[in-house]
Amino acid sequence: MFAREFDFPGCHLTDDACRALQRHDWPGNVRELINRVRRAVVLSDKGRVNAAALDLLSIKEVELLPLKVLKNQVERTAIINAMQLSHGHAEQAAVHLQISRATLYRLLEKHDIDQSEELCLKNKN
Repeated sequence: MFAREFDFPGCHLTDDACRALQRHDWPGNVRELINRVRRAVVLSDKGRVNAAALDLLSIKEVELLPLKVLKNQVERTAIINAMQLSHGHAEQAAVHLQISRATLYRLLEKHDIDQSEELCLKNKN
């Protein structure tokens, strides 16, 4: 439903995202659920909404993840946010992240992030 709202056909929840949604206590109301899913759809990568995109990881789940995994998740999210904020301009994104443009390109490749216009348009909706 939200994928259509933001014109992201083929967007779907991964298994870990479904489990995170089911395990979350939802102390707020339905509006909180709607906002979490909308945000995750907008930030989704290649049509996959994972638990990290929903931002529902509990402290217990985070403690179970190796530090390297957590660092990669945070790094990837920061890069995507910077690219969206700079509307796809790598040099501006690198400035936001306080890294060189060469390092940004290396990280885009490392995290398999597509620098396409589609990625940058997601933030405009």
